[in-house]
Amino acid sequence: MDDARQLVGRWRLVSWTAVDDEGRVEHPLGDRPQGFAVFLPDGWAAVQVAATDRPAIRGSDPFAAPEAEQARAYATYLAYVARYEVRQDVVLLKVEMSLWPNQLGTDQVRRYRFHDDDLVLQPPPVEFSGRRLSHELRWRRED
Repeated sequence: MDDARQLVGRWRLVSWTAVDDEGRVEHPLGDRPQGFAVFLPDGWAAVQVAATDRPAIRGSDPFAAPEAEQARAYATYLAYVARYEVRQDVVLLKVEMSLWPNQLGTDQVRRYRFHDDDLVLQPPPVEFSGRRLSHELRWRRED
């Protein structure tokens, strides 16, 4: 089976780590983040990731919640829908919708590999607070 077909399915997030150039390991959304990625055979993908132990918003209307609670909810959740293409060891995600408006219309590159039946995705390293971080998200097939 070629790698593009191996991506198709539903994946549950196992871990998300970020390592800086000095080898320090961080967990951007906690040590037990939750998440799903779905890759459809027609080239669509949807990804949602939530931090460990997200605080609840009080009340039944999330749009009427205090701004601080809305900001905490936004800062602990990632979600996007994209068209995807597989190019050698890279998945190119063309973002159509995103919780983060800056991602709309962008191409997101993720190196990928399969390791012990898990899918490992690695975005390009990023500069954050004067440090270079390399992220790795590990996903386990659910279907």
